[in-house]
Amino acid sequence: MKFLNTTKNNNKMKSYKPLDSMRTNSLSKIEGGGTVSIIRDGYVTEYTNIKNMDAYLTAALSRDPSITGYIYNGKTTNVHLNQEHKNNDMEDRIQINGFWYAKEEELEAVEYVAPTISQLDPGTKYDGFVFESDLYAFDCTRIYDEDGNLYKDGNVCIKFTDKSKYSGLGDVEIGEIWDNVDWMRGIIENEVEAIEEAMQSLCSQGFAELKEVLTTLRVAAWI
Repeated sequence: MKFLNTTKNNNKMKSYKPLDSMRTNSLSKIEGGGTVSIIRDGYVTEYTNIKNMDAYLTAALSRDPSITGYIYNGKTTNVHLNQEHKNNDMEDRIQINGFWYAKEEELEAVEYVAPTISQLDPGTKYDGFVFESDLYAFDCTRIYDEDGNLYKDGNVCIKFTDKSKYSGLGDVEIGEIWDNVDWMRGIIENEVEAIEEAMQSLCSQGFAELKEVLTTLRVAAWI
């Protein structure tokens, strides 16, 4: 673990960069992508090789309440301050018969400037398959690098959702991210350890569905 020095409000704050062995997503071990520094109370963690920054930040902020902000492209965003601003805005509003009203003298006109193509993030190119049954959903993707070429290996990701753990609108969707290609191959090749790990999340029907999904990906030359 490599420690760096940084400052916050003139006080030294520890910053570190996790080793490759500490990263769980295989894509993070492939060069390329963006870098973001996650701020927690008293220290900063730098994550490199992020291939889809929007998805990464959304997932991190939703899962980890200890995050107070992040630094990306030289800009610091304070998560707690954003929430405080929202709360302060509500102090000058009133609800009547289901409609919200704000003090007229405090409203400011804001000019909307449509982003040009040069201002837009080029985004990430990817391929996808979605398999769904009454019990489970398997959202499979593979992404391309900045030059539009597929990564040689390790770029396949499956977002697994157990439908029994959420009921839909308004509920938090509980899922898992599977991105170990060797484990996927082990399922197809009936490796005992891989099968036992899969059965921790699946019933017998789900395992049969997963094997069908992985077989389809193999036929499509994904794994």
